[in-house]
Amino acid sequence: MKNLILLLLVITTILAHRTIPEYEINLDLPIEERYAKLFADYENDARTALDYIFNTKLKNIKYLLRFLAKMRGPEEPEMQEEINHFA
Repeated sequence: MKNLILLLLVITTILAHRTIPEYEINLDLPIEERYAKLFADYENDARTALDYIFNTKLKNIKYLLRFLAKMRGPEEPEMQEEINHFA
């Protein structure tokens, strides 16, 4: 029985193994182009995950987080432009 469980665990691990793609982010490109490939590959997954997190796990403190972000103010101009572009 232990051998069967071990075999199933090994098979599951092998089948579940996925490679993670690497992305080269060229910071010399305009902001709209820097993350284009990354966004194209992950935009739907990221939006789904963030919607889930903010609408379930952080639902009760969502307004507090927005308030704190507003109190903190914007980032450096280039970083703020990237954040605005992501949103």
